[in-house]
Amino acid sequence: MKTHLLLSVLIVVGIFAGSGCAKREAYQLPPNDVITAAPPATRLHVRQWVNLLGKNIDRVPEFTSLDVQFPFDLKLPQGFAAIGSSRNSLVAVSPDDVYFKISTKLNLEGGDLNFWRKTVYRVLTEVNGLKVVSEEGFTSYENIDGWKMRATKLIGSKEYTYNLVWQVHDGEIFMVEMYGLSDAVKINQEVFDKAVKSADYSYWRKNFRYREPTYRWQQSHKFRQPHR
Repeated sequence: MKTHLLLSVLIVVGIFAGSGCAKREAYQLPPNDVITAAPPATRLHVRQWVNLLGKNIDRVPEFTSLDVQFPFDLKLPQGFAAIGSSRNSLVAVSPDDVYFKISTKLNLEGGDLNFWRKTVYRVLTEVNGLKVVSEEGFTSYENIDGWKMRATKLIGSKEYTYNLVWQVHDGEIFMVEMYGLSDAVKINQEVFDKAVKSADYSYWRKNFRYREPTYRWQQSHKFRQPHR
C-alpha cells in the first residue's frame, strides 16, 4: 500500500512540474473555424471606428493634437517619428510616407479575439475593398493572445499594403497599424514586427483606463488638427 501511495504522489508532482515548464503556444483558431457566408456589407453595425479600419490608407491618419502621448508602452519602429496623437491613439510616419498608428478601444461584452477576427475580415474585404493576403495568431510574452492581418488594395495604379495587429484583454482592444505604398511597407515590415513585440500593457492597464472622449474634450481639440 505504501508503494501505491508513493507512486500516486510522484505522478501528481510530475503533472504539476510539467505544467509549470510547458511553453504556451501561439494562439490558434478553433478547429474548422471559418468565416460564415453572409451578404456583402457596405457597413457593419458594430462600432463606427471598426468601419474605418483599412479605409483611406492612401491618406494621412487623423489626429487632434501635436502633443505626443502614447496610449500604451511601445517602442516606435526604427526610422519612424511621432507626429501627433489623440486621446487614445498615436501617429508616426517614416521618411517614405509609411504611417504607423497605435490605439486602444473599449471592447464589447463578449467580444473575444475570434469575434473581432471575423468582424475585421469582413470590414477589410467587404466594406473597404481590401484583399487579405495573410493572417495568423500569436501570444505575447505577457500571455495575451493576438491576431495579425495583412491586406492589399489597388488605388488608381498604385498598390497599398495595410498591416493590423490587435490584442483583446481586460475589457480593451490594443491595436497597431502600419500602411502605405506596398514597396515602402515591405521595407519597413521588419521594424514594424519588432515594434509590435515591444508592446507592454502592464503599467498602462494598472494606472489608466480608457474612457470615451467627452463632448467638451472633443470640442476643445476640434480645431487643433494641423492644416495639410
